[in-house]
Amino acid sequence: MPTATRQPTRTSELIAREALALRTTLIRAYRSSASREDLEDLYSQAVLELLARAERDPTLTSPDHIRRALRQKFESRILDHHRAVAGRSPATHARARTRPLDDALNQHVGDPDGLDQLVARETLRELAAAIRELTRDQQLVLASQLNGETPRECCAHTGWTIDKYRKTAQRARARLRAHNSAALSR
Repeated sequence: MPTATRQPTRTSELIAREALALRTTLIRAYRSSASREDLEDLYSQAVLELLARAERDPTLTSPDHIRRALRQKFESRILDHHRAVAGRSPATHARARTRPLDDALNQHVGDPDGLDQLVARETLRELAAAIRELTRDQQLVLASQLNGETPRECCAHTGWTIDKYRKTAQRARARLRAHNSAALSR
């Protein structure tokens, strides 16, 4: 019996893109809520539920709406997981409810604005780590671009040629893209 294959819709592609972009950050944000394996399973369930909802709900079209809905589904799956664990032994229940005292990032998890700040902080940390991996020349080129300098102005105070500036900028952007791709695949 042949099975019908579904064509991906724009909404399902948006959900896939947003789910991939948020996966690492959300799992890291909720790392004290469950084991990594459980969080991966819960996240997968949340994404599948959101995809099923997208077939029924035509209003789910903006990336912001998708991110909020995905966070909500993920939080709901975690809460359900905690309820399931609570029905087991008291020790298992206690372990599931613990939070690390020294992890200040987890204090904003329940607050949507706090979670947005957490996502922004995690993104900035990843960017800072990527920038530290660049050479000094690559960092200098990116800093000059961020400061609004023209290539000629940068070359004037560094003594570089325009070709060196251009090649250094290309290599810096390529390394940042590679770092970003590696971070998304984690």
